[in-house]
Amino acid sequence: MLSRLALIVDDSKTATAVLKHQLNQFDVMVESASNGNLALEMLRDHQPDVIFLDHIMPGLDGFEVLQLLKNNHATRGIPVIMYTSQAARQYTSEAKSRGAIGVI
Repeated sequence: MLSRLALIVDDSKTATAVLKHQLNQFDVMVESASNGNLALEMLRDHQPDVIFLDHIMPGLDGFEVLQLLKNNHATRGIPVIMYTSQAARQYTSEAKSRGAIGVI
């Protein structure tokens, strides 16, 4: 079976651990970055199969990181799933309009 690699970008160690545990149950290997700048640095060396991107983080927020990913030829094809504690439909619409494939 092919292993998949996910990158979790979140400043919350707890949220990262919970999502990592869930993904590991599906044999998905996980790397993590605690902020958007670190994630962008990591993506210079190799690319994951999917990125889980938190919305509210210090420094670059999730929408800013998403925009940079989608504007970069090398990373624009990586599927990005945004996740947040916000439940507004407007957030979901904005995330998808910016290039996220989904919101959880």
